[in-house]
Amino acid sequence: MAAQAGASALVITCPYYFPLDQEDLWKYLSNLIKQLPLPMYLYNMPSHVKISMGTEVLERALQEPSILGIKDSSGDRAYFKSILQIAKQRPEWSVMVGPEELFVDVMNWGANGGVLGGAN
Repeated sequence: MAAQAGASALVITCPYYFPLDQEDLWKYLSNLIKQLPLPMYLYNMPSHVKISMGTEVLERALQEPSILGIKDSSGDRAYFKSILQIAKQRPEWSVMVGPEELFVDVMNWGANGGVLGGAN
């Protein structure tokens, strides 16, 4: 439906009802990759879905051409820095932040931008 409505990409987060380990999370994402016609951005927001996209999932996601990047709203500076290190393997991969209080810092670290909650 999103493709038919003119969307150019999707934002995909972790399932929020079932607690998944990282391998099951990757299986979930892999299944979506196969079924969805649009490219996607990952959205990490563990405070709301109760699971975080581990770096092992991000390493695998980087190998998928249909995954274009990630928005991280965890607020975890160390985790964000690890995302930036992983993303160096694929320079066109977008790394964005959600919490505006981190925006200046993450831009100085090399992030691509933000989708800031306060801007909504």
